[in-house]
Amino acid sequence: MRERLAADLAKPDWTLTVAETAGTVIGMLATHPGKLDQIFLDPDWKGRGVGKALFAEAKRLMPGGFTLWTQEANARARAFYERRGMVHESTGPHPEKPERIVAHYRWSPD
Repeated sequence: MRERLAADLAKPDWTLTVAETAGTVIGMLATHPGKLDQIFLDPDWKGRGVGKALFAEAKRLMPGGFTLWTQEANARARAFYERRGMVHESTGPHPEKPERIVAHYRWSPD
């Protein structure tokens, strides 16, 4: 996870939020204006509300709405985002990494 943190911290206009317990990072949220880039969790913390809290933080940071891409084959991530009101818009090559097939989602406030 440290490598991901360092890479995201170096990006301009990005916001990085970490979830921690007892001084240990257990998850992170990386956002760019209008885009949720990633929610990453320590596998031991999946299913314990950390991802839900990080997603709520993304909504707080971007109250006007945002988009994201996730691996098309990642059924667990897709279900997570859909349960939180994200709408699947399309599936196809990632705009920056065309070798990856991704699902494009959008969240907008009601």
